[in-house]
Amino acid sequence: MKEVILDGFVPYSPMARQATQKYKILQVSRNLYSDRFLGLYTHHILESYGINLSPEVSDNRRSELLRKLREVTPVVSNFYYDIHLVRDTLIVSFSGRGTLD
Repeated sequence: MKEVILDGFVPYSPMARQATQKYKILQVSRNLYSDRFLGLYTHHILESYGINLSPEVSDNRRSELLRKLREVTPVVSNFYYDIHLVRDTLIVSFSGRGTLD
């Protein structure tokens, strides 16, 4: 694997969910596609866990790889995310489920 793409809406952590309920904090969806800074920040977090894959920042290549997801069975699939391997790219697609309404 040479690169990683993070896509979709990231659910809130349990601690953030509790804080939004307790303090009535405004809840904002965190879309990894439209918010490049959040996606790049997440890549730095992954690096701290030893996952040293380059983030894919080219919109054309990113779109091309995301279109191919329909042709590939997920390596991991659960309620919160799917992990696909397309060519030499790891794609993590967050469903956004688990967020507060």
